[in-house]
Amino acid sequence: MVEFNFARPLSTMKYGLYIGLASIPAIILIAIVALIFGGMMDAAFDGGNFEEGIAVLLIAPIVITVVVTIASIQIITLALNSAFNDAMPAYESLGYFATWSKAVSIFLELLYLFLIIIIVFVVGTLVAESSPGLFLILFLVGITMFILAYLGLIPYVCRRVLEKGTVETGSKTNNLEKDPLEGLHAPVTENEPGN
Repeated sequence: MVEFNFARPLSTMKYGLYIGLASIPAIILIAIVALIFGGMMDAAFDGGNFEEGIAVLLIAPIVITVVVTIASIQIITLALNSAFNDAMPAYESLGYFATWSKAVSIFLELLYLFLIIIIVFVVGTLVAESSPGLFLILFLVGITMFILAYLGLIPYVCRRVLEKGTVETGSKTNNLEKDPLEGLHAPVTENEPGN
């Protein structure tokens, strides 16, 4: 039978307020980068210099995508860190700035995957006129990889947040020997086999 505990539904509002306030810097960063690089793209094309416009057109979306991805990972990291801190007594909480360094670290780990996806799209675009069938295959492969990468992002970030001490501090005795899901397992009764 489910026991009613009003503190639990209230915790969703607490997390919402906390994450909403803490994600303001990430949102401001995204807005600033989008305005700067969007303005550069407009200026390059208004100037009539086609070569400069193409260069900016290639660089600006990449920079915007990098910043948006890192900021999004930071917000997810912050949210998971807050939940793990409340749920697991043995969990050592990350500080706010550590969530940014963790987000950059996770992004760098995923960089190869994003580069492969970009290459698939670029090759597909290059062969679009000569081979529409190959373009369609490459486009579908790229879209599938992109969707799977973003669907797997939250579980991957969750795992990396739980592994926090093993990579950054190298503390093998602290976190490698501990169960990272301590406190989240279902309760075990003494009558169950194997106990």
